[in-house]
Amino acid sequence: MTVYPKLWTNKISMSTKVIARQRHLEKRKRSNCRKAIQYFYLFQTVAGKNPKHLILAKSKSSKNKFKAATKGWQYMCGHSKEAVQHYCTCAGISPDSLRKVKTPNLDDHEVNPAELELTGELSSQSASIVLKALYTARMNRPDILHAVNILAREVTRWSKVCDRRLHRLLCYLHHHSHYVLTCFVGDDVSNLRLALYSDASFADDLQTSKSCTGAFLAVVGPRSFVPLTWICKKQSAVSHSSTEAEVIALDTAVRVGDSGFFILRQCVGGV
Repeated sequence: MTVYPKLWTNKISMSTKVIARQRHLEKRKRSNCRKAIQYFYLFQTVAGKNPKHLILAKSKSSKNKFKAATKGWQYMCGHSKEAVQHYCTCAGISPDSLRKVKTPNLDDHEVNPAELELTGELSSQSASIVLKALYTARMNRPDILHAVNILAREVTRWSKVCDRRLHRLLCYLHHHSHYVLTCFVGDDVSNLRLALYSDASFADDLQTSKSCTGAFLAVVGPRSFVPLTWICKKQSAVSHSSTEAEVIALDTAVRVGDSGFFILRQCVGGV
């Protein structure tokens, strides 16, 4: 039997190259997944002017790039503090007068019905204050989105109750400005999946008896958790049971999940 050493050497060399190529593609795919998520948060954070508190995956290849990209925005303060300062300026009060509260919402049972008919003191400046808080809620503070949405619906019919709701919201922001959005990625893209959480209240609006929808979309894995988007909106119909409100909320959440899947597939590819 004739042995051809050169032929066997070529086959071994080709097999080694194929394996090395496959490993390179897997490593590149994993790196692209992390970069896509990091740059997504970089753009959101720069717009929100709060980059220094963001926690990302600490990969050696992208850590220096992220630091270099955010170096020019280190001096900027967060939108939470800007919203509080703008409110204090409009209301003519000092930030030190804002008391500490545990939640951003005011219980509807604490509202005096007579206050709903009286025009609020900040009616002319309510839009600018609420929109500053709304931008913060949409960018990196989902914990205040429900309270902000209630105020945003009342801008055209601002009342004394809205003044009280706004004051409580800004008190919460002032004493919880250290709350920030964080994420971490430590898995291969094949181990990542989309997680969609939905929930609903039941007739929480005492005036209209309508419920509220809440949804939260994130990329999750064994060692990863990256929030993508969240919503909070008032339902257009009056639900007759909590189950009906939950079904309406789930329908809204699934629509959000479809858009998140499309975005993730375009950024990462092959998901």
